[in-house]
Amino acid sequence: MTQRERLTRRTALVSLAAAAAVAPRPAEAQLLSIRSQRCSTDMAPTVMPNETVQLRPPRIEPRIGDIVVFEQAWEFDGRVHFYMKRIVALAGDRVAFSDGRPILNGNAATSTFVGSEDLRFECEGRSVFPDLRRFSERLAGRTYDTYFDPTDTFSSGRPRHGREMAEIRVPPGHVFVVGDCRDRSEDSRQHGPIPESVIRRRAVAILWSRDRNRLGLALE
Repeated sequence: MTQRERLTRRTALVSLAAAAAVAPRPAEAQLLSIRSQRCSTDMAPTVMPNETVQLRPPRIEPRIGDIVVFEQAWEFDGRVHFYMKRIVALAGDRVAFSDGRPILNGNAATSTFVGSEDLRFECEGRSVFPDLRRFSERLAGRTYDTYFDPTDTFSSGRPRHGREMAEIRVPPGHVFVVGDCRDRSEDSRQHGPIPESVIRRRAVAILWSRDRNRLGLALE
């Protein structure tokens, strides 16, 4: 094989790998990173819209606080999509929500107010969610930041969903997942716990961001 043929083959392989990385549902073996949807804010402030996240295989036994990537058919189109959420309860746990904060086996997560800030991102132009409340939340030994919207309704006028949830027990082989931007995430509070079998990866770091200060930020 000539040097030119080797170079052409190498270029083709790199192009194929890049194409697989951005495909809507890449093969499991190729799922090394994933980009947050540019209009998705459900995992902010941990993962911001349009950031690329490094992935690793899921743990044999999931842990509370892990950010996992999984496949579910939660959209109106009925098709299976990838989602990224945080585990807040494991199989056999009792979980409830009060004012958007989890109560695990009767113990409420501790939440400390950090400050107010605007969430700005690119979505069909420039978008902003003003004056979100940022909290540091600690649950089962894991600490992470969350966002809450001080308003009581969505822009559509519908009441906030998921702030309050009666206690349920997570069934065997399932986990309970939520977004860190609690008022702008649809998750297990609406759709129920997810099977552990649909978890494909866990998120470990920020690979790319418009904010250079966030490059390499560890997520666990």
